Amino acid sequence: MTYGIDLSIGDDREEREIVLYQYMTQRMHRLFQPVPQEVLTRQMVDMKREDGDARMMHEYFRPNCTWGPKKFHQRLGMYQPLFLRILSETVVADPAFDFHVDCTEKLGHSPHMKMYAVMKCLCKGIAVDSTDDYVRMGAPTVYIVCEEVY
Repeated sequence: MTYGIDLSIGDDREEREIVLYQYMTQRMHRLFQPVPQEVLTRQMVDMKREDGDARMMHEYFRPNCTWGPKKFHQRLGMYQPLFLRILSETVVADPAFDFHVDCTEKLGHSPHMKMYAVMKCLCKGIAVDSTDDYVRMGAPTVYIVCEEVY
């Protein structure tokens, strides 16, 4: 008898190892379970998405923008006309990708901002957490947007 388990159930050594492994796995799982805590309120973080969207539009998509086509290509790995074509096709295929009003009655992320986050993650291989400073979008939102496009 090892660890309170009767290992005489079989003569096969492999079977005894499997039973022992299962027992140890269950025991470790019980040891490291977090203690649930009641969540009374959620912390609200204002990401100032409207400001981020206005800045991105000024830097990349308006006439006389701050960064030209060369910088756009360096940042996203594609030229602006291709980006805009993919964006328009995505909005037609999935209307949820367009502007929406969120639960706080604020206008949600723009399609340009969503597509920028997707392209940074999928084309350039940037980590989702690294995009939130520029696109003003939390990591869970970027994951959802990437899932919609992919």
